[in-house]
Amino acid sequence: MTIIIITGGIDLSVGSILGLAGLMEQWRWRAAASIVTGVGVGIVTGLICGFLNGLMITQLKIAPFIVTLGTLGYTVV
Repeated sequence: MTIIIITGGIDLSVGSILGLAGLMEQWRWRAAASIVTGVGVGIVTGLICGFLNGLMITQLKIAPFIVTLGTLGYTVV
C-alpha cells in the first residue's frame, strides 16, 4: 500500500478483495475439509483480483481510483 500511495495511486478495493478471498477460502475449506486447499483458493482469488485491477490500470489506462472503486463495488455485491 505504501508504494501504491507514493506513486500517486490509491487502492480502495483492499478490504473487499480480502473479504472475497476469505469467503472463497472458507467455502473451499468446508467443501474439501483441507486447510491447505482453502488457503490456496484464498490466495489465488486475491491474486486474480489484483491481476485484473493491474491489467485494467496499465493496459486500459484507467485511473487507479476508478478501477479500484469499481472493484470495491463489484466485490461487495
